[in-house]
Amino acid sequence: MKGPYLPLNYPSDYSPLDVDYPITIGRSTTYGTAVQINLSDGGGYVVAQRGGGGTTLLHNLTASLAQMPNVLIWQIDLENGSLATPWHLPEGADVVDWLALTEDDALRMIQAAVRIVKRRRATYAAQLLRDNLTVLPVRHNLPQIVILADKGLDLTTPTGLKIESALYELRRIGTAMRVVVVTAHLRGTGDHVSAAQKRASTFALVGKTRDRFEATTALAADTNMEITNRGQLLIRDEHGVGKLDAYMLYPTQIAEIVTATRQLRADTYLDTPSMEAAGDDYKNRHSQPANVQWKAYLHGEDTYPEAQATDDVILDAARKFIGGDVPKKLETLDDALDLVSALINKLKKNK
Repeated sequence: MKGPYLPLNYPSDYSPLDVDYPITIGRSTTYGTAVQINLSDGGGYVVAQRGGGGTTLLHNLTASLAQMPNVLIWQIDLENGSLATPWHLPEGADVVDWLALTEDDALRMIQAAVRIVKRRRATYAAQLLRDNLTVLPVRHNLPQIVILADKGLDLTTPTGLKIESALYELRRIGTAMRVVVVTAHLRGTGDHVSAAQKRASTFALVGKTRDRFEATTALAADTNMEITNRGQLLIRDEHGVGKLDAYMLYPTQIAEIVTATRQLRADTYLDTPSMEAAGDDYKNRHSQPANVQWKAYLHGEDTYPEAQATDDVILDAARKFIGGDVPKKLETLDDALDLVSALINKLKKNK
């Protein structure tokens, strides 16, 4: 009789790692050997329905990258913080160098990454030629940038189309200059994962999906393998298609990793040419309104100056339109209903 499935926990050894070497993301279901991906060779993607392992894989990668002094982690999270929250909850958390919580902020991040690649290519060309290298060597003050984008990017909106265009360029030119992207998607069809993305990716991972067709479409390879347990993924890489039990992480262990690896990243920072190329988008990354509000909510602060300012603007506009008969503040549901009622009455009078 088959026993209950036991998840494979992320290792408790938080010793320094190096992005130039493969990252272990789990164990082969068939052979029990380590399954690895190499982010110095390029990025990839994971496809899984909700609860199917996509975000878990990004947590897995964030944990390993946090142990690397020659990496900066950038996250895109448009899913109300499902990826970002545990990495920002611990006091003084600094694992994630840049977090984008809106489409506009995500576009700024990716466009900045493209500018960084172009600047690095121009700045370090002579060094690469002198050292007979084709890939930029990285270190704590010239780090690789890894962008982890969770589910939620809608590539059909005007901003989404710009993001898709910037991502395409980044995947095309970024690897040699050590800027790579790993994205998570809910579907494996072409409107979520383009043919160009599949060609540019060095690996593809698939969790629980709607059906086998969806899995094979996402992998861009035919397979009879199926996901049978929580935490399992299918992988396509240079070795073909296989199945693995991926590492699982829980909030308490993420907090441990944040604390244990803090000193490893104390001297990790963006090189000057890259910082200049990223410009104000990078300098102001922590002060974007969405980030300020989200962090205030995350740490239990009750006051939101930006939200109050928005209420004041709404009330001021309403007073000008209605003529002054509006609530002084929007503090309760009754206040909001009174404002809506006053607006409706004014519109009826104007007919």
